[in-house]
Amino acid sequence: MKNTTYGKKYGKKTAKPTVKNNAPKGPQMPKEWLYLAEDEITPAQIYGLFAEEKSWKAEYWEEAEVVEIELPEAGSVDMENLGGASEDEAMEAYMKDRSLHTAYAVTIRPDDFEEAKKVMEYISSHLGGYFCGDTDDFQPEIQAEG
Repeated sequence: MKNTTYGKKYGKKTAKPTVKNNAPKGPQMPKEWLYLAEDEITPAQIYGLFAEEKSWKAEYWEEAEVVEIELPEAGSVDMENLGGASEDEAMEAYMKDRSLHTAYAVTIRPDDFEEAKKVMEYISSHLGGYFCGDTDDFQPEIQAEG
């Protein structure tokens, strides 16, 4: 039975301020990632991986060179081709040191990381390359197992 006299009988309660705990729960996963590879990888190649794969659905915007991979009951993994050139000097040096020719900006929702990680590993296992956090130290790294 709904108590409709709560406000009248007991007076209004003032909410206590809630203290938010901003400490990261487990490893804090970045929202922004990079997909890097030695070979030239086109958005069409990435999109093509998902033509036969039934776990995920992909969309490809050819002119924007963007591939969006939808995650079941979650967000998506959005990949934008950076075209091998970056205005970020640290990234340019990192790519040159490792003979990398492909770079994509990758965006995920950190809450969807576990499902997004499966997509990242799937791409790496079929096309090579790896994913790394778009962070100062390019960590963490995710690549195909094996």
